[in-house]
Amino acid sequence: MLIFRDIFSMESCSVVRRFKRVVELYKTYRSVDAIQFKTDRDIRLVGIGVYFRKGKSIGSTRILKILGDNEDTAEEVASSNEVNRDSPSYEISRVSFKNPCLIPANEWHVITVMRENVELSAFGSDGKDRVEADGVVFDFRRSKFTPKVFECQKYGLIPEIYFELQIELGDIKLKYQQQQAELQKKYQQQQAEVEELKEKLIQAWLAQFPHLIFDSTLQTVKTTLKFNDLEKLDKLLVTIQLENGNNIYYDNVKPFELFAMIDGKRENADLKLLEKGSDCSFKGVMGNYAYFSIFSARLKIVKFFKVSIADSKIQLELINELKTTDLIPFENQPLYFIEESREWIVFHYHENYTKMEGEKFDISELRSIRKFDCHYHRGILYFFRENTTPKLERLNQKVVVVEAPVFDGQLSYYTPPHSDYIYVANTDQNILITLNTTNLHVAQHSYEPPIDSTYHSIVGVHNGILTMVFEGTVGRCLMTTKLSYIDLSP
Repeated sequence: MLIFRDIFSMESCSVVRRFKRVVELYKTYRSVDAIQFKTDRDIRLVGIGVYFRKGKSIGSTRILKILGDNEDTAEEVASSNEVNRDSPSYEISRVSFKNPCLIPANEWHVITVMRENVELSAFGSDGKDRVEADGVVFDFRRSKFTPKVFECQKYGLIPEIYFELQIELGDIKLKYQQQQAELQKKYQQQQAEVEELKEKLIQAWLAQFPHLIFDSTLQTVKTTLKFNDLEKLDKLLVTIQLENGNNIYYDNVKPFELFAMIDGKRENADLKLLEKGSDCSFKGVMGNYAYFSIFSARLKIVKFFKVSIADSKIQLELINELKTTDLIPFENQPLYFIEESREWIVFHYHENYTKMEGEKFDISELRSIRKFDCHYHRGILYFFRENTTPKLERLNQKVVVVEAPVFDGQLSYYTPPHSDYIYVANTDQNILITLNTTNLHVAQHSYEPPIDSTYHSIVGVHNGILTMVFEGTVGRCLMTTKLSYIDLSP
């Protein structure tokens, strides 16, 4: 339990006080108080002042956001740790929230307080309906959680609210976001033009060689990749790298953990959406989103989620929920497909196959399809499998087959849509295979794992840096190496 007194300094905060006087005659063993409030400007709520008893007492506070005008569906947006207090007087005790909470202007919220072991306590009286502090106007009204002894907002146990103005930070943030949006729009326009030109060149080249086959051995790069230590993981975490290089960490054993290190601080995702799931699996990255799924065998339902980092927070969002009778998920990409005769129809997680048309792929020329590993990349399906005779064959405009002896054993695939390359690590043979999807050039590169490592997996490639996770007798760690021999420009 947190020892409460004087643990958080709020001297620099603005303070709003809503009571004119204090009464020291309130007697109860367990008490609750609540008050609704809204402000006319954006603020950051840092904490509140609460009346406790003389001596020892316990308490906690919460902030709820009212949806519509119904407190029954209010959502918690901030809370304090449980407070253990020991004071010789009835003075106001300051309670800080675990994280300061952004309160947007003109949105009603509720502050609630729960106290135990109180017996005799002070309370405020002659409360005001409207109070101005440092240029911010607070409006107050009664909450349904208010006890009968405080039948209106004229009385209560919450005499003070500590806050910071959000206006300067908000203006800077808005301007920054606008500039970033303009830059992103220009970048996307340029990328679209580059991709359009690249596609025209590829299609013109492929038209000359509609069934291109490579029967020669794969090119082997003699340089051995050597890794440098990046980070030692305290737990057996799944490490996920987004397109922008940010890492997300996931513990797939209940109770699930999902977090990111942002500005040197651990930020945890709210996992309420996963509470009823027994098995939540990471399914791959597209752009700056990581995707997960939960499958219910009893209900024959699969739920799809996406995770992103925005505004210095890690956010989890449910994007779709579908019956699993017909759909087949890809192994480690946020895609699924419906098989009809000798045709695959591919959908992204946010797409509903009962209402939309997916991308269609003719697989009629592919034999023993279950023996292949299939991966989607920029509108083309690539099928990989082990074969003693290396071969790369384009069956049609949207299906490519890659076969080689090196695809035997434990494999880790990485298929970033923002890159021209597909990466495959053979972790039994310590070989990294690269497929350049623009010219269908395949190469293999040996790498040197740490001593005694038994598990390897590709985490991501960002700015020419390959990150892999290695696990062995020394634990699990992230390591990096530079891919200087490959032109990794998107």
